[in-house]
Amino acid sequence: MRPADDELFRLALAGEFCNILAARQMGKSSLMVRVANRLREAKVATAILDISILGGDISSPEAWFFGFIDELAIQLGMDEDVDAWWEAHANHNPVQRFSNFLRDVVLVEIQKPIVIFVDEIDSALGIGFTDDFFAAIRAAYNARASQAEFKRLTFILLGVARPADLILDRNRTPYNIGTHIHLSDFTLSELEPFQSVFNTFYPSQGTEIIAWVMDWTNGQPYLTQKLCGELIHNLEKPCTQESVNQTVNRLFFTEEARKESNLRAILD
Repeated sequence: MRPADDELFRLALAGEFCNILAARQMGKSSLMVRVANRLREAKVATAILDISILGGDISSPEAWFFGFIDELAIQLGMDEDVDAWWEAHANHNPVQRFSNFLRDVVLVEIQKPIVIFVDEIDSALGIGFTDDFFAAIRAAYNARASQAEFKRLTFILLGVARPADLILDRNRTPYNIGTHIHLSDFTLSELEPFQSVFNTFYPSQGTEIIAWVMDWTNGQPYLTQKLCGELIHNLEKPCTQESVNQTVNRLFFTEEARKESNLRAILD
């Protein structure tokens, strides 16, 4: 567990909007899943929405916003017939229906704190109508000042972006809310679980093996976990600095390895 786990859990439990905006393969999604599980254990209604699956630029605002609230209702275990509700409010535009669904359905049916994680937000950047989406989230935050029920609703955004990227229309107020959660590379102390495993199979060698790993990865989360995972997968073999170097070469430096999407993202 990283310091960001406790920080995000504490802020989410307190109802603070948060932004986890960082490069790919820094552990955003795994952080989200761990904190979401802790929130559920704390009796907080929790949903994880991956907006990369809602459709790209071929999706209409109608389909996109409906898809979001339909998935939200499923994740929160709500009884509302979303299709019927959406059609019954056809006199409102999709953004209004999205906001009204939060106010009139979600906050009415669920009477406890609600945390909504919105993952892969960069997949929506540049789609014309998603300025409206992020503006609607900001409006939900601002509504707390006059409508107490909105204090129970918290959004946490995750993706490869900056807050300034979320609302591109310069005639609108920018997305200037939320606490930024910083994700850093792993430190030696955070790799203690791996070190313990190595010590079990290679007595008194765990610290040395982790040092060899860090020499290559410098604690970059994806590279570190991938390398440690591969070394653990091959525990029946002696572990030397040379064997670690050979594993690194096979995982990261062959032509085939360089085609892996995660490595390309890190390179970018």
